[in-house]
Amino acid sequence: MAMKWNLRSTLFFTSSTPNPNLLSNSPKPGLTNSIENLADNSLNKTDPLNSSSSPDSARESLEVINPITPDLAAPNPPAATPTQRQLAWKVAPNVFLSFRYAWAGVVYALSTQRNLRIHTIIGSIALGLSWFLQIPVMEVAVIGLTIALVLAMELINTAIESVVDLLVKQSYHELAKIAKDCAAGAVLVAALASVFVAGLLLLPPLYEKLLSML
Repeated sequence: MAMKWNLRSTLFFTSSTPNPNLLSNSPKPGLTNSIENLADNSLNKTDPLNSSSSPDSARESLEVINPITPDLAAPNPPAATPTQRQLAWKVAPNVFLSFRYAWAGVVYALSTQRNLRIHTIIGSIALGLSWFLQIPVMEVAVIGLTIALVLAMELINTAIESVVDLLVKQSYHELAKIAKDCAAGAVLVAALASVFVAGLLLLPPLYEKLLSML
């Protein structure tokens, strides 16, 4: 019984007495609090969704975490429909196509613009009258330049009207009206200048020709 009691008491005191080695290796309370504070500060700095951080820093952190590549961000351009003109948004690959597009514009304007047809007929009459009166070559060149100026202004007027109609469609806008009126006014100024030049160069020889025939 004495041996048993001594063994039991020894085991009891051994299990209840703390180990000095374990006590020496355990962290101190002040050191534990410092480590926890450092961990909390690091989490607050690196957390992009933290309420205390600024929106810009959070946005930058999210962009670093989930970068958006240009291929995914930019949408693919829509495919051209078969009704669109080929190479309409590119530079013509050769000179032949450039002249082809330019001639297509002239044909369209002649077929749709009545005033352009009238100017073309009057210009042709003026050139034919110059040949009939046998006026000097320089004067014929001036008449030809004025006729070309009127026709070019008429083509520009048609282009401006088409662009304005494309933008405003069926609605009315005061600026659209001003754009069309100014373009038509430019054609009117060029036409009046051509009439003035043709009158100075063609009327005197024509008057003399009529007097000689009488």
